Amino acid sequence: MTSAVQGVGRSFLDRYWQKRPVVLRSFFTSSQLRPFSVKRFFRWCSAPAEARLFVRTEERAPGSAHAFPLASIGEGPAIFDHCRARGELVTLLLNRAESVEPALERLRARFKIPYVWREHDIVATLAVKDAGIGFHAGHEDGFVVQLRGRRRWRVWNSSVLDDRYRRRLLGDRSVDDVPPMRPSTRASLTCILEPGDALFIPALYGHEGTTLEESISLSIAWAGLTPFRVVNAVARALDPAVRQIMQEDPAEFFRLLPDPPPGTPDPAGFLLDALAPSIERLRPHGPPYDAFGRFLRLLTRPKA
Repeated sequence: MTSAVQGVGRSFLDRYWQKRPVVLRSFFTSSQLRPFSVKRFFRWCSAPAEARLFVRTEERAPGSAHAFPLASIGEGPAIFDHCRARGELVTLLLNRAESVEPALERLRARFKIPYVWREHDIVATLAVKDAGIGFHAGHEDGFVVQLRGRRRWRVWNSSVLDDRYRRRLLGDRSVDDVPPMRPSTRASLTCILEPGDALFIPALYGHEGTTLEESISLSIAWAGLTPFRVVNAVARALDPAVRQIMQEDPAEFFRLLPDPPPGTPDPAGFLLDALAPSIERLRPHGPPYDAFGRFLRLLTRPKA
């Protein structure tokens, strides 16, 4: 089933943000998308952006794809064209695409998401027909934006994730790195994105996209904030006792903090309250309470 809403705003944040996936139909106009061509995508293949090549490997395992980091991002277009000519189900993926294409930041701004302290890099993909990067999830809340072509998406509830995979996504490197597998259960949302559409996917919701024709897409995301990541940022070098406490209580430290409701006058205070059980759990070994408050005020202060 496909859900659709028009635009974002307070009602979107209340109903969907950090809660459930939804499709925004025709969120971008054809005039906003016109500049984004394959030729322009290839021009993005330069530092400081970073590139990987994915080849879909459905015959090996359901929902799988093999990733190949590129030593030189400038080789991306030639390698993509070579693989396409060989009939391989190839996707060229660029991290930090906004660093080489300022227009992508203007697309992000169109969503008007108020949590600027969570803004993550923008990922751009160019894929041939029937390609994809496999089933996966992330710690981010974000939008998949279809620039050109068409792509089928399936989204699963976060409950389908293996617990070890979920903890790795949330920053816990003490557990084994388990490759994600496409669930056998029915997806909670299935849709086809056309140019101009955007699909909102909450953090930890598993998803997989497959192109129906050559496709250019963006992933515009807001990174998840966990007690573990905040403690690491505040403490810098972790006391062994602090590390031990976090490993003994993963449910407390490897969880996503909620965002403050729009218009909250003191977002740092809201986050500090959400973090309070974790801070208390670390006493007397963790950083002082005031240190967390200072960090969160710096984190959430308005951009200049």
